[in-house]
Amino acid sequence: MRNGTGIGLVLLLLAPMAQAKDKPASPAVTAPAKPVDKDALTIRRLVDGLRQAIQTSQAAKQEPDLVAQLLDAVAETSMSGVIHGHYALAGCGQALRTGGLAADDTRAYAKDMAQNWTQLSQVYGGLAGHKAFDPELRNIFQALALMSEKAAQTSGLLARWAEVADDNSRATAFEAALEDYRGRVKAFVAFVQGPPGK
Repeated sequence: MRNGTGIGLVLLLLAPMAQAKDKPASPAVTAPAKPVDKDALTIRRLVDGLRQAIQTSQAAKQEPDLVAQLLDAVAETSMSGVIHGHYALAGCGQALRTGGLAADDTRAYAKDMAQNWTQLSQVYGGLAGHKAFDPELRNIFQALALMSEKAAQTSGLLARWAEVADDNSRATAFEAALEDYRGRVKAFVAFVQGPPGK
């Protein structure tokens, strides 16, 4: 996902071949190659591979059910992601403040996180709008989309702070956003786990 701009393909733009009798043919013009997003290609291969595996598993009537296992993995990964996202942001912020992590490195990591969280928010948002899910599941995916968006914003503020590491106002803005994100994660985990003893 990191530093991805979408799947790029090399495009060749050729000048028109038609020419007048008294004019030479126009030379071919090659457009600059767009960068190939290897991460996006890998994800595409993963999705295609999973689809094929699901079809094979269903045809063979294998147990345990592969779809159920994949959905369970998605749920577990989602929970870990929002929690570990807070750990990563808090750790990078503390390391920047104490000098344990160089400002340039912090900025690079934060920009990667911001981009990845933004992409993840869009994925969760798409799931939240899927008609196949009941309202409670859509609400969970909507919450995940919102938290991913907040994590992206917080990552952006960390990157901004790292640009001027001794700027206390930037540090304060990041820390306020981080605390807001932490509170949302705590509330989400409590919501998913349900009331004590349930």
